[in-house]
Amino acid sequence: MTLRIKPLLKKKIQTLIASRPDLSGIKMLLRLNDKLFSFTLGTIKICEKKRGGIHPKHWVTDFHEFFLENIKTTDSVLEVGCAYGHVASEIAKKAKYVQAIDNRPEAIAEAKKLFSRENLRFECNDFWDWPEENAFDIIILSNVLEHIENRVEFLMKASRIGKKLLIRVPSYKRDWLVPYKEKLGLEWRLSTDHQLEYTEGILREELSQAGLKAVEIFSEWGNYCCIAVQR
Repeated sequence: MTLRIKPLLKKKIQTLIASRPDLSGIKMLLRLNDKLFSFTLGTIKICEKKRGGIHPKHWVTDFHEFFLENIKTTDSVLEVGCAYGHVASEIAKKAKYVQAIDNRPEAIAEAKKLFSRENLRFECNDFWDWPEENAFDIIILSNVLEHIENRVEFLMKASRIGKKLLIRVPSYKRDWLVPYKEKLGLEWRLSTDHQLEYTEGILREELSQAGLKAVEIFSEWGNYCCIAVQR
């Protein structure tokens, strides 16, 4: 199915929308674009699941590579906010032991159905309740921090449990439409449950406040990837 609009009609519609001094037409189009994007993404997820696959981002963007490249075969790993276990299952192919936790029972139940390895354990648990004496070589926070309100305290606890943190967070600078929508008073976040989305400066500042330093930060596929250790 192809939607075609004649060039002249298209120009007239654009001119009419752009002529509104309060930018209400532009705001309407941006909201419509967001809803269409969300609908499209949801449809892709359903399609891939029916085909027995996983979210396309995992294989299109080499989603796990950042983590795999920064762990050793002797490492014990704690993944916080593991969701359905796709990252944890890949990490377990290399690491000595992987403990994966999420505070959503339905996510852990699905992860246990999908993945099983001797060195991989899924558990429904809240990281705030995790005993600090149960330490790991590495803690993975893959698109987790943006959901946390008290992020500095969260990072401080993580630094007491893990020797090294591997972090991925969404970038505020992923597209110029992000600040444009924010200035127009529209929803600009990737998800409404995000407390914020990051610039490199914000990420470095939060790490510093938590007593951590960034060994490396780079931007990839609209995210910042970061290796952090205690100062």
